[in-house]
Amino acid sequence: MVKLSQILIFFLFCTLNVSAGGDLEKADSKSLSKKKSIASNGTNVKQTIQSPLEKLSKKYSQISSARMELTKKVKNTFLDQVKTSRGQLLIKKEKLRMDLDGELAKTLILVNKNKTQVFTYPKEKKMQPQVLEISASESKKTLGHKILSSLLLGKDLEKLFLLEKQEKQGQFLWLTLKPKEKLNEITLVKLKVHSDDFLVYEIQLTDHLDNETTFLMSDMLLGLALKDGQFEEKIPANAIVERI
Repeated sequence: MVKLSQILIFFLFCTLNVSAGGDLEKADSKSLSKKKSIASNGTNVKQTIQSPLEKLSKKYSQISSARMELTKKVKNTFLDQVKTSRGQLLIKKEKLRMDLDGELAKTLILVNKNKTQVFTYPKEKKMQPQVLEISASESKKTLGHKILSSLLLGKDLEKLFLLEKQEKQGQFLWLTLKPKEKLNEITLVKLKVHSDDFLVYEIQLTDHLDNETTFLMSDMLLGLALKDGQFEEKIPANAIVERI
């Protein structure tokens, strides 16, 4: 069964790629015009710590909906191995749907204001699907849910993270963040953000053992007419269900 702490960390890094969208448009970094840099290379920015996070929060608050391709890579330092899964992320206001296809199983994550559901469909046919349901009242007790809500609602992002450093690389800005509170075993977060309109294209997560989880976002479509039914899933009759 998937651990609650793993799920909440997972949410954090999958929702950070949300950006504003009104009319349908394709997010292409090559087509975005260059503007003045908001940071100097490698500069310590503790004196202006709030500015980039405030810009991200403002973008998130304007989102109507988004769809993007997602690649997740997990590097285990001790085992010296990398596992990759690919899928898609849908976001509509306070709702989220994430589909990932991994080596051993397909995973579906649904988030709304009432509950969070994680469906695991093993590729081994003899194994039963698993479903974990977490009530909103239970998940709100954790810092992971606070951060998730912040990102989806577009507020308080600067209250949850410290911006340690920002570095300009071409058209992109790398933001190095640290949680103000202890977030399970996570010690560092890095975001690759386009400096023109703050679309996030890459997220790097480092834990206390130096393991790295990377999320790569591509083919972003903003302002789609997504249906509520796309954020629902019927629990299989033979599923092993755990409710928290």
